[in-house]
Amino acid sequence: MPASGSPSPSAPAAPRNHLIERRIRVAAALVAAGLVAQLVSFLWIHPLAFMAFLLIGLPLVAAGIVMFLLAILKASPPAA
Repeated sequence: MPASGSPSPSAPAAPRNHLIERRIRVAAALVAAGLVAQLVSFLWIHPLAFMAFLLIGLPLVAAGIVMFLLAILKASPPAA
């Protein structure tokens, strides 16, 4: 508490910020896993490499992007 006796305005936001950071980290991990899967599919010379690119890499990257955008949208303060 500050010297004036009123609670700090940033105190309730601390758990919320932690949740947002966790969601962004999970989104980043999904994007990274998707990029690794895509890189492996580029190195693998086989017709199924394209299917791995489409069915593994792209959904992981897309899920990471969507999760990141949802975390950002949920983090914005409500309109007054």
